[in-house]
Amino acid sequence: MENAISLSQSHFVMLHGSAIKDEIITARGYKTTTDENELRELGFSSGQRRVPGLLLPLWTTDGQIGFYVYRPDNPRVVENRKKKNPDGTHPGRVIKYEMPKGEGVRLDCPPTCQPLLADPSIPLWITEGQKKADALASAGLCAIAILGVWNFVGKNAHGGVTFLSDWQYVALNGRNVRLIFDSDLMTKRQVQQSLDRLREHLQRKGANVDVVYLPHQEDGSKVGVDDWLAAGHAVEELEKLVDAPRPIPKPADPIVELLDAPPIIISKPLSFFKSHAYAATWLYTQTTQKETLNKNGEIVRHDPPLVNNERNLFIVRDDGIIFGNGGN
Repeated sequence: MENAISLSQSHFVMLHGSAIKDEIITARGYKTTTDENELRELGFSSGQRRVPGLLLPLWTTDGQIGFYVYRPDNPRVVENRKKKNPDGTHPGRVIKYEMPKGEGVRLDCPPTCQPLLADPSIPLWITEGQKKADALASAGLCAIAILGVWNFVGKNAHGGVTFLSDWQYVALNGRNVRLIFDSDLMTKRQVQQSLDRLREHLQRKGANVDVVYLPHQEDGSKVGVDDWLAAGHAVEELEKLVDAPRPIPKPADPIVELLDAPPIIISKPLSFFKSHAYAATWLYTQTTQKETLNKNGEIVRHDPPLVNNERNLFIVRDDGIIFGNGGN
């Protein structure tokens, strides 16, 4: 079943499930595609052209369509050949959203929000992902989206990393800005680092920056702002989270299992077990720390780095595998 704006029923239901209203769907120009040729013309490579899927026009901060982002219904999985699972396979990463090959990084702004970017008296919400920005716009808020936690920066013509020129169309002086990422941001170090860098940049431009910490779902799974709004929460509730205390990150509960037999114990410096020889030895190691966590759970950078030399016990197997802290 297709509706008037060229969306399949499943895609229409998905967008509504992300708290995106019809007028925002129409303004964005979401479109279902089943045509590989259409994707080819938009710059997607053969491996990216997995149909059917959802096309998301990327609207830039100056009100233009920069390019199209593609969300295939059956996304491809890219193996990390540098890592191995215990069973010998390589871990895979699902590419949920595809960008045309060769396109640079851009900021995304829902079309209904673009006229508001020039007015610093209007609070600005910054999130990760176009659908989440559209959910905020559907709630009557002014929002922009980055397409990845570090995608507020890009490379210039010389290969240097700089903040995107798209920021030039966003008035930041004296503006109240809210950064709202997924609820698992406190457990992901890279996300914390990117958030700190983005906040620092915005503050240097004169913005008043707050971070909104979304709570996890009851089962512990992460929540995005689209999930939060789709669950029926009002903007007033979202505003209350602006000044909410930062949640304390909790490690996953330990897994306790009963063993059928006692664990392997090497009682001698040299041992033989299951066709392998093992040697126990003490080796010197040097640990360099550029960042640590303080008592408040904040990342502290060290320049010069902290360097610690110590002696540790390692077990070396005859095939070169090393067991121990810092081993394989």
